[in-house]
Amino acid sequence: MTDPWTWHGGGLEAAKRHFGGSDWIDLSTGINPHPWPHATAMAFDWQHLPDARDLAQLESAAASCFGVDPRHVCAVPGTEIGLRLVGNLIGGPA
Repeated sequence: MTDPWTWHGGGLEAAKRHFGGSDWIDLSTGINPHPWPHATAMAFDWQHLPDARDLAQLESAAASCFGVDPRHVCAVPGTEIGLRLVGNLIGGPA
């Protein structure tokens, strides 16, 4: 699939640029415009999914931490899909 608007979640800033308007609400899974009240004290964002640029920055930081090339790092949404994909990549069960 090559249409950027057929996948689930995130990309809200890109959608605003493409379709216009500023009063969007992202209804993706895990998005809550009324977050847990203590979330503001934490160093991460509970209200938005990362855009492609954010993922690239995360993967670059992880690559630097682990001493590998950023092309060998892939951020995934949780652990199950990541483990299944690794199993496919290395030929073992996941």
